[in-house]
Amino acid sequence: MAVAVATEEPPHFVPSGRPELVRSVPDITEVSTDGDVLATNLALAGITIWVFFSSVLFNQTMAQHRDEMTGWFAWLPDRKRLPKLPATSGIVERVALPVLVLSGMGILYGLLEPGFGLNEASVVLFLSVTIGVGVVGFFYSSVEAWARRTSLGSVASVRTFPLALLVAAASVALSKLLDLHPGVVYGFAASCVVLGTATEQAGEGRALVAPVTACLALSVLCWLLLAPARSFPVDGVAHVLEGIAVIIFIGGLEGLLVNLLPLDVMDGAKIYRWSRRAWFALLLLCAFLFWHVLLNSQRQYFDSLREASSAAVLVAFLLYTLAGAGLWAWFKWGGRPGGKTLAAEVTPVE
Repeated sequence: MAVAVATEEPPHFVPSGRPELVRSVPDITEVSTDGDVLATNLALAGITIWVFFSSVLFNQTMAQHRDEMTGWFAWLPDRKRLPKLPATSGIVERVALPVLVLSGMGILYGLLEPGFGLNEASVVLFLSVTIGVGVVGFFYSSVEAWARRTSLGSVASVRTFPLALLVAAASVALSKLLDLHPGVVYGFAASCVVLGTATEQAGEGRALVAPVTACLALSVLCWLLLAPARSFPVDGVAHVLEGIAVIIFIGGLEGLLVNLLPLDVMDGAKIYRWSRRAWFALLLLCAFLFWHVLLNSQRQYFDSLREASSAAVLVAFLLYTLAGAGLWAWFKWGGRPGGKTLAAEVTPVE
């Protein structure tokens, strides 16, 4: 007598065409509305703001001791002596370079997916990253260029950001090191280039609130559209639409979170100097969504630390804070009065 045996799918089974990175992001119907979970993630967002606020100390230390810190890296080759790249034509700068950068980012961020290779899910993820990162980067930069032109009288244009490839490689390495899921996706593949400004830079922070707010609204909108995209009847189209929505949400949210660091090289420092309330409000919303949707959509209180991703991010935050405090302590107590360290007073022997 034949006996029917029910077989279970192996735990590593992945539905065809749906990348694991995309499936790991919960939509609005899958995140908890429990008050304790919301309070937990609000507290974690507060910790994030405190860590980011510690960057102010780091930034001030760098500003006060910029010359000495520059001397630490004197062994690096001078950028002025490096060979200049040949000038590119308009078609190369406007078409070929964006395609090359976005395709490279599609491959690099594709490495976040287990089993990335010649399969349907990998193709879906590649297309999703290429389109999604392109939308985030050029949307943010376009709004920034518009805001600078209208508020500051700047001459600004949008350019492809080739260094985004290095940022993508570093993001993937960090995600692998900390075992983060869905991973770090820095979605800014373009930048706003300012060629001249008619007004003072004091109002720069006010102008930068516009692209940050617009990009955050776009990211949240894509997250809200994630549930309808997952119910789309045509599988192939649905997978790509779902993937694009996820990448725009992750890339926009995490990109904004990094960009709101109050460091001089980030837009966050300019917004912080213009209005601490605006900086705090934007960072609070970004940090809360980061924790509540991406890292801890269900757990409450100390149970949230059982998630490896949550614990890893908190450890990284702690190390970042200690690094900033350590740099300040080095200049505070590691040298002599007047801000000169012992090493700075040593005259080299000729």
